Amino acid sequence: MTPFRFIPRNIQFMLLITLCSVTYTKFVNAENLHQKAELLAKAGDITGMGDTYLKILKDTPSGDLKAQLGYATAQSWQGHHEVAQDQFRQVLKQQPDNLDALIGLGYDFAWSRQFKEAESQFNKVLVIVPDNVSAQKGLAFSSLWNEQPQKALDIFQSLEKQHPNDAEIFAAEGQALLALNNKEEATIAFQRALIITPGRPDAIDGLATINKNKKTFDFVAWAGDSSNGGDSGLREVIVGYWIKDDLRIWARYDNSLSLDNPALVRSGEKAETYYLGVLSHIHQDWQANLEIGNRDLPNDADQQIYKLEGIKINKQQQVFKLGVQLSPHSENYTDKLIYSAYGFPVSDKWRLEPSLYLSSSGTIDDKEWRAALFGEYALPDRWSVGVSAGVGRISSDIAASEGSVFTSNVLFSYPISQKNRLNLSVRYEDSPSFSYTTMLIGIAIQLP
Repeated sequence: MTPFRFIPRNIQFMLLITLCSVTYTKFVNAENLHQKAELLAKAGDITGMGDTYLKILKDTPSGDLKAQLGYATAQSWQGHHEVAQDQFRQVLKQQPDNLDALIGLGYDFAWSRQFKEAESQFNKVLVIVPDNVSAQKGLAFSSLWNEQPQKALDIFQSLEKQHPNDAEIFAAEGQALLALNNKEEATIAFQRALIITPGRPDAIDGLATINKNKKTFDFVAWAGDSSNGGDSGLREVIVGYWIKDDLRIWARYDNSLSLDNPALVRSGEKAETYYLGVLSHIHQDWQANLEIGNRDLPNDADQQIYKLEGIKINKQQQVFKLGVQLSPHSENYTDKLIYSAYGFPVSDKWRLEPSLYLSSSGTIDDKEWRAALFGEYALPDRWSVGVSAGVGRISSDIAASEGSVFTSNVLFSYPISQKNRLNLSVRYEDSPSFSYTTMLIGIAIQLP
């Protein structure tokens, strides 16, 4: 006989409404706490995530499997392995085939260096779902952490074919290759991971490990012909040396037509310049390039060149550039150039870089502004092609030199080996007083 039989019906109804209201309130609160825990996890607050899931468990004595899994995961990430394993096992008592609990327990075993137990858990998942990616990754990571890089590499390379857009696979493959001392292939794997997910920390750290204290020479040379603009032959040579991964010095010979002296560009005269330069990181994301040069000009004149460029590259692979150049002339005037650019990825293969240049030069009042847009399509470790177009205007005391400017450029690059590339450039420029086309072929070499 139910005790509710002797309670008036109106009171029974009120009790039922109250019970439903309390149950609904608890459900809503639990849902809100789940959302809060997920947000804390995304923000990297693992302690807060764990505390939030623990509150849900305390408020729901009957149990909440999702909260229990979340709490176990938070404990595992914090290194509290005994607590995490106990929580995962409690879930598995209720649901022996719960994939999240099996995988979570497997990773916790691997992180606590219980590799046989980890392998057992991941294999249980693969019996249930043979193509489960998380379990296959778990087996590979467990092998990698157990100092079996070849076994891990075999699994990652198999997964790579099935999931070509998974950055985690390429980054992990790079770690396995690095453990096998295959730095060239590891570099390729880390670079592929960054193309898929720009700013991925483990790929960046992998490349930093490869480049740490690496003393490397690099050599770049360009040769070609310019119609109505200087002579044919060698146009630019750069010899650089990386003292360490964030410090580089170089010497540069330049006989190209450049924006730093528009008057000289339009006259089409030869102007050989010799530079010394240094690159150094000045902050976590910033690097500075400093160049000092001397230019031989016609009629026994010369010009000193002082160039400073700041570059910032953030984790999203966005590049900010700001540069200034002052070039005092032996005839007591100074050419000036200031420029800025912003490069950013629009996909895993496409990049865009708009830029703006402002310059003034010559003994006369000769000023120019120019805006350009550069787009590059690049395949990982294969060829790339870049196209740019720009417009501008010249303001000059000489009427024939005043007017609009148009410029375009196509740059093609192809790897002839892991560290060597062949480059081709075709540039066209049209100004009120002068037009020319430059065709150049170049090579870039890195040693050793």
